[in-house]
Amino acid sequence: MRLWTIKDINGYNELKETKILRGKTEYVDDEFRMAYNWMMEQMKNKLKFSLTNSSTYPVWAWYQWGGANKKKPDLRCSGYEKKGKKLFRIETEIEKDKVLLSDFDLFHYVLNYWYLPKDEEDQNIFDKEMKKNNITLFDLQNFNENSKLLDELRFKVEKSWNQIFDLDIYNEYVDTTEREKSIQATFLELRWEQVINVKEFIAR
Repeated sequence: MRLWTIKDINGYNELKETKILRGKTEYVDDEFRMAYNWMMEQMKNKLKFSLTNSSTYPVWAWYQWGGANKKKPDLRCSGYEKKGKKLFRIETEIEKDKVLLSDFDLFHYVLNYWYLPKDEEDQNIFDKEMKKNNITLFDLQNFNENSKLLDELRFKVEKSWNQIFDLDIYNEYVDTTEREKSIQATFLELRWEQVINVKEFIAR
């Protein structure tokens, strides 16, 4: 499977010198740790591997950056990093059974701890249940607060996220078609022998 990952000079040098690159806890912002932990659990379940080191996190890459006709990240675009920073677009070939693909845009529901509806009616039902029980989004996101009701609602929220892996399903309420999707890839490690090409560039 052809993938592209973008790394800064530190990540690139680590890969080049040690011949292997893994996601590490120090690379993860605290606000995203829960979402990254969730993704690791999905990888363990769907890719069927065991992991004893809790500080291991995914390596992230692009399978389809801007739709089916723009798979490779366009270096003329901004948003990869702070303007002026030296970066490296690393093109790789990784075994399909070692990679978990997911919808990049829908992953923001995980990052923000939002409910991912199947359609507008599904969203309305969830919103009514929240309003009926006087529960707010902040309540769901505040894990210092616990109750049976909060646990049930959080279970529904987290279960809804499984849709991000249904890349062939078009949810017109929240998403685009498969050919238009931005599709991200997560995997455990990148090895130097999997690298096909490296392009150095400056973030815009």
